[in-house]
Amino acid sequence: MPAGVRRAVQGDVDAASAVLADAFADYPWTRWTVESRCHAERVEGLQRLYMEQIALPYGEVWVACDDGDTVMSVAVWMLPNSVVPGGVLSTVGAAQATLEGVRHAASVKAEECVARLRPTRPHYYLGVVGTRRNRQRQGLGTAVLTPILDRADRENEPVFLETSASENVRFYLGLGFVAISETDIPDGGPHVWAMMRDRLTTRS
Repeated sequence: MPAGVRRAVQGDVDAASAVLADAFADYPWTRWTVESRCHAERVEGLQRLYMEQIALPYGEVWVACDDGDTVMSVAVWMLPNSVVPGGVLSTVGAAQATLEGVRHAASVKAEECVARLRPTRPHYYLGVVGTRRNRQRQGLGTAVLTPILDRADRENEPVFLETSASENVRFYLGLGFVAISETDIPDGGPHVWAMMRDRLTTRS
């Protein structure tokens, strides 16, 4: 059954945050960067924070829904021209530290590590995509990513992401991404793949 895909609005934030918390319940990156106590609630709070304060105002959020318009999959994007004011980043950073709890210092170090992998030229950045675990492998992830991937192709803009799950690497390879670099987060953190989808180079 095909998914209904649309751009998210403020009223979708609670449902979208819950979907991402469910999708990332055992994800290596969040397990490393977010305190284990009340882990799911913390992850949900972080997703809500990012969507409300950064992605909806300065990027785009897309959702794939079932026939009843219940959110089943979510993709959170920053755009090639996205500029987030410094004051917003400071406010978000303080709230993020509280939600990450005792893992906040590890999160900061991990972010510094992966930031070095990101391209300096303008690009679409996939911050996160996730599907409810009981609806995975049904095409929802591909469906929710397609609007921005198609737009990037039309604009000849690259798309970049990071992932810390090997099964995700296989998924993204199927969408035309290539792994451009890898790293291990220090002190026993997860392995991270940096992946790029560039119509001019990977589809020529």
